[in-house]
Amino acid sequence: MVSIPEYDFSTILNDADVLLIVPPFAEFRWPSLAVHILQACAKRAGFTAQVFYANLALAALIHEDIYQQICDRGALGEAIFARHAYGKKLADFIGKVEEGAFKESIVEIEGVLDGWIRNLMTEILKYRYRVLGCTTSFEQTNSSIALVNFVKQLRPEIITVLGGANCQDILAEGILLLSDKIDYVFSGESDFTFPNFLKEIIGGILPKERIIREQLYDLNEIPAPDYSDYIRQLQLFLPDWESKKKYSLMYETSRGCWWGKKHHCRFCGTFGVMKYREKTPDRIIHDLRYLTESNHQKRIIMTDCIMPFQYFKNLLPKLASQFSHLDIFYELKANATFEQLLLLKKAGINRIQPGIETISSSLLKRMNKGVLARQNIALLRNCTSLGISCAWNFLYGFPNDTEDDYLLMQPLLPLLTHLYPPLRCSHVVLARFSPYYNFPEKFGIKNIQPASFYKSWFPTKVLSKVASVFEGEYKYFSRPDNPLIQELRGQIEKWQALWKNEVPPKLKIITTLKGKYLLIDTRGLSQPLVRTVSEKQVLAVLFDRPMNTVPNELQKEINWGLENKLVVTVDSWFISLVTAESGLII
Repeated sequence: MVSIPEYDFSTILNDADVLLIVPPFAEFRWPSLAVHILQACAKRAGFTAQVFYANLALAALIHEDIYQQICDRGALGEAIFARHAYGKKLADFIGKVEEGAFKESIVEIEGVLDGWIRNLMTEILKYRYRVLGCTTSFEQTNSSIALVNFVKQLRPEIITVLGGANCQDILAEGILLLSDKIDYVFSGESDFTFPNFLKEIIGGILPKERIIREQLYDLNEIPAPDYSDYIRQLQLFLPDWESKKKYSLMYETSRGCWWGKKHHCRFCGTFGVMKYREKTPDRIIHDLRYLTESNHQKRIIMTDCIMPFQYFKNLLPKLASQFSHLDIFYELKANATFEQLLLLKKAGINRIQPGIETISSSLLKRMNKGVLARQNIALLRNCTSLGISCAWNFLYGFPNDTEDDYLLMQPLLPLLTHLYPPLRCSHVVLARFSPYYNFPEKFGIKNIQPASFYKSWFPTKVLSKVASVFEGEYKYFSRPDNPLIQELRGQIEKWQALWKNEVPPKLKIITTLKGKYLLIDTRGLSQPLVRTVSEKQVLAVLFDRPMNTVPNELQKEINWGLENKLVVTVDSWFISLVTAESGLII
């Protein structure tokens, strides 16, 4: 049985003008960049502001492993709080998706939340706040509603606000419809509007408009976040995570997407991708030095949609020369060359998510990604060579896709098992704000409706204004029950399983102390595991080249590489699958 522990909140809270709450089911492994930026902006304007991590308190209650499992299941987080927000029964949702012991745990957790909300908010409201806000991105809306409803029940004079990704554009109207206990909603960027709002509230003026909108243009005007509140609360709720530095810090170097500004990926539902801005390298260096030194933590997650391209020239060399042992995550475009990846590695960028999505050029064209399959394969290979962790998802289910879009991948996937596998194999979704959603007729999409699972989360009357994921009707080949798609999914599952082993498969060329070359191949394709290869064979199989530019003196070795599945033909190129140390490649 889950029991609710008692904590001494005086070590983490005191009276303030504003309290910003990070509700469940936000990730607990890193702080919320957004609320700490607002906190910093409020403090700069002369107000006292605190951040409270309700997600940490719940993770401590139910254990971080269970909490993380709920986060990983996405929809489950909203379902757990649906009854506490507006009487939706958990059984309406959980019976369809969960079974066994985990289901029993979820039912038990949902049952104690009334007491948890009451105890938590009673402790928090012992302190005096003029404004209380909740951030809602991903699965945080129903928990925000539940917390705000209780605040108004106990302290109706407190001004309540919501903001975050779930409040973008028309979603803000939907959020207001969910509860009359919400006084204001911030839609979009609030770096400047929030301090101005506090000035009015503290001055006794209530803004007439309940939805507050504005966009910040110069990111260099934003103060650096202070994560002290997060660190102190980690020490209180999850001390092991703080003492062993398991957490990461969050930072942003840009907003929007420089690629999306020119060519919006058709399934991308990220709001505001067209409004691209970036920080100067000097400002980034200044902020990173402050964050890493004040928190004694060098693990950083960049929240950018895509790393600015010019940072390869004007930022990464500075990071490499001025910092040591950084461990940074970045999202970037998948056309990065080996030389650019080497710059990333030297700068401490050890983890990337490049938006690979598939290794089919025809599908990439359908997505408007602006890269080819050969570039995606080369990126995976080069990341493996350099030890840069590469996160990606394999997508299918695109409007108007055909069998030919997937057939070429059938013989290719088993050859790639030594490269980073996709994290997930997923049907593409119709996301609000995406070109698929905004221009459905262009892609033959009809009868767009909010995804069916929302009915178990929110009141039916507001679904069209709170849903971010939709269902629609369109022609396509890659239905989940299609035999070819099932085969590809099976291949990916085997690939993922191989990488759960202590030592994943390898396809690598190394040099011996005597200056000879050894090829190691443990993909299980029947070749010898280790063999000596010649310098000409290395030259043939280690580098990509157009098929019509192969020197005559290497043609025999290229054919040998093809026969042994060391080289493949993709997009009229010979593409190497072989990894190696950087000294052999450059």
